[in-house]
Amino acid sequence: MDTFLQYQGEISRINTGGIYGLNKARSYSDNDDNAALKKACMDFETIFIETIIKAMRETVPKDGLFSGGFGEEIFEELFDQKIALKMTSRGGLGIADTLYNRLNVQRAYSKD
Repeated sequence: MDTFLQYQGEISRINTGGIYGLNKARSYSDNDDNAALKKACMDFETIFIETIIKAMRETVPKDGLFSGGFGEEIFEELFDQKIALKMTSRGGLGIADTLYNRLNVQRAYSKD
């Protein structure tokens, strides 16, 4: 149940724009539609990668002596965000490109 709530929180972060500014991508003019779509796809992939990193981190057992604390939680969250952003900017998993291509095709057919 906790995992479901965690993913529900991620989805609400996507819907509200969160730290990645997806709402800004929606406000671009028609001339910038391709750039806005590309940015939204890259932001989606960044959030996806960050979620994967968080899930992997949860599998690592914590050592009582050197782990814990609010500072560590904040550091890990910021570190995971930066890793996800860097991975996406260097090509990532290819999800952003695939999603962009698919949505571009759908948008082209819907205009006809």
